This record gives sequence, C-alpha cells and structure tokens, in this order.
Amino acid sequence: MKKLVILFAVVLMCVTNVRTQVLTENFNFSGDLNANGWSTHSGTTNFITTTSGLTYTGYANSGVGNAAQVANGGGEDVNIAFSDQFDLDAETVFLSFLVNVNESASSKTGDYFLNMGDRTSATSFTSFCARVGVKITSDVVNFGISNTSTIAYGTTAFAKNTTYLLVVKYTISTAGNDPVSLWVFSSGIPADESSAGTAEATSSTTAGTNVVDAIALRQGSATTSSAVIVDGIRVGSSWNIAPLPVELTSFTAIAKGRGVELAWKTATEVNNHGFEIQRSEVRGQTSAVSWAKVGFVEGAGNSNAAKEYSFTDKVPVSGKYLYRLKQVDNDGKFEYSSSVEVNASTLVSGYELAQNHPNPFNPTTNIAFALAKDEFVSLKVYDMLGKEIATLVNNKQSAGAYTVPFNASAYPSGIYFYTLRAGNSAETKKMLLVK
Repeated sequence: MKKLVILFAVVLMCVTNVRTQVLTENFNFSGDLNANGWSTHSGTTNFITTTSGLTYTGYANSGVGNAAQVANGGGEDVNIAFSDQFDLDAETVFLSFLVNVNESASSKTGDYFLNMGDRTSATSFTSFCARVGVKITSDVVNFGISNTSTIAYGTTAFAKNTTYLLVVKYTISTAGNDPVSLWVFSSGIPADESSAGTAEATSSTTAGTNVVDAIALRQGSATTSSAVIVDGIRVGSSWNIAPLPVELTSFTAIAKGRGVELAWKTATEVNNHGFEIQRSEVRGQTSAVSWAKVGFVEGAGNSNAAKEYSFTDKVPVSGKYLYRLKQVDNDGKFEYSSSVEVNASTLVSGYELAQNHPNPFNPTTNIAFALAKDEFVSLKVYDMLGKEIATLVNNKQSAGAYTVPFNASAYPSGIYFYTLRAGNSAETKKMLLVK
C-alpha cells in the first residue's frame, strides 16, 4: 500500500445512562476544517485542511468523503463537539478513526495529534484526556496514549504508509485517575473488546477530565510531531457503535394476507453479505428446536447510512412462529439476531394441507396441515400402487396448525402420496423420496 493508514477507536460506555453514537465525521467537504463545522481554539496560521480520503477494509466510514491533513509545523488546532456529553463516574467512551502517518522524516521524538476532553467553548479547549501520540525512530512508528503530556508508547514496530486500526478506551473516574487504553490492528475489526486482545499501550496513573464533550486535532512542532492524515471519526457509547460492522436497530414480524411480513433496519453496515431469514414453529409454550431457512436478502456491504429491509414468508399453515436473522459477512462470519414471535393463526381460513418439506427428501420430511375447527383427522401415506404404507394421524384434533414427521428409511426411492381426511374434506399431495 502507498500510505500508512491507521484506524483509531476510542470507546465511552455509560453504566447508568445509555448513549448511542455522538459523533460521525467523514470530512465530506473540501477546504479548511474551520469553515466546515470545526472550531479553532489555538493558532492563527497553518490551517488544517482536507486531503484525499482514507480506506480500511470492513470499516463503515472507509472511503467516504475526504480526510484531514494534520501537519507538524505548529499553527492551528481545531475541535468539534459531541451531540451529548459524558460526565458520569465509570462511563467509558469509544472513538474510532482512520489515520495515515505520512511523515517524510525518519525520526520524530513524539507528540500527540488527537485528543478528547471538556471544552469551555468552541474557542476555548484546554481540559484534555485520551491523547493519542505517535513517534518515529529510524522510520519505525510507535503509537501511544496518555491523559497528561507524558505519553506511554507501545513497543510494536509499525510502518509508515500502512493501514492500521487503533482503538482507545477512556473510562471516567470522578474520584481519581482515569484509565485509558490503546489497541492497534493491521487488519480486521474485532467484534468486541474481549476479542481485541492486549492493548498496545495503557495509562492509569494520571487523571484526565471527568467531562468529555468534544474531540480535537492538534498540530505540534516540527521537532516532535509527525504529519498524519485523519479520517472516518466515530464516537459512541459502546464498542459496537464505534468500529463494529452491522448495527441492527429494529426487527418486526406481522401476519398479513397469506403470509408473515418481516421488516428490519440497520444503522450502519460493514462487510455485510446479507441476511438469512430463519423460521421455527411454536408448539404450545415452547418453540420447535430446529430452525429452517426460508429466504435470503442481500445486504448493503459497507454503509454508514440507515438501511431498511423486508421479506414476506408464505407460511405453510397458520399458527405461531419464531423468526430470526442470520447476518452473514462477506468472509463467512455470521451472528444471529434476537428472535421475534408472530401469531399467524388468523391466516387459517379453513382446512389446509401443505406440501411436505423438504421435498425431495431422504429419509425424513415434515407434513404440515391446519384445521379451522375440531375434526377427526386421518393422515396416511401410500405408495405408487395405492397401497397404504403408514398412518401418521388417526384421531380427533383441535383446531390449529400441526406438523407431523415422516420417516421413510424403510422404503425405496420413488414417488409417494399422502392424504389428509378431516370431516368431509380430503386432499392428496405427492412427495419424492431420493436415496
């Protein structure tokens, strides 16, 4: 790759208050930052301006808009406020962003280029925390973290002009020092903090601010600081709001017409191949143990905008069902949503016999049917010659939906028929056994 790109994430989590995403900045504009939503709080020269945007595979804000070039000759420092502030004891903040260390010099003694904190006003910002630093020794890059001016650097050797993901976690402690941690990744996005492993650098011996409401970009001196490009800033109240791939915000199921209409929304998506829709029948107070795939809807891939999806499932018979989504990444990784239950009993308008599933089958399949009222029911299976080979049901059944298994392990491959008789009604369907 031609540039050193670093994705940095800082996390703020709330114990008693649940805050969502409080800042997203893709630098989707051209020109000086101070003319596009950012405020100058120090310096009157060498304005921070935009440059070409950065990319990081799998990151929601990758390749969106431009980026900010933070120089190393002193001058202007800028800040931007969050939509909500963090000010409670034990709250933790997560911030993620991309960084490109594009410094030409082979050595820099080190300084911080980004920080969070509590700003008095848009033009007054001196109470800092979670300062992210970089130093270069013989062209080797090290990243570090601090609350005060003394930065604790990690020992891992990183390269200039290479892509990384950095994650910083800052926790407010109103009674003492505020611990801060920094992770650095060369590829991928860990699903959670426990998957992130050991932090590259930590600091727990100094105090930062107990109010966090803004983030700043800082241009240090030519002696100590490195030139960096910053892009794709995200600040939220949990790890899965900052760098995590797919954020599902709603999932509903409604019985309508002759099927069940499913609808769901995402806030952001990263590396999202799509959603497999799965259904399970509810029997009594418990659900069936097995889930069946009933459809698939393609995802948006990478998106920082809200997306809406829908799918209609033509259920075989009326009854109660559970639905869940299996969200699948492009690399095959997946996770399940919570399940939703829907009562589709209103779909029954009378006597129904469904096609067996699966079909063809080997050697087991399921036969579903529904009754609008209590009936004496007979469900039998016949071979091609009309010979009865199995009786699956032969008693009175209450109104409702039923699924009956049929095991054909004792029979040869071929076409078979099953007939349902209920009251004065009868219906026959065929099925194919393939061994």
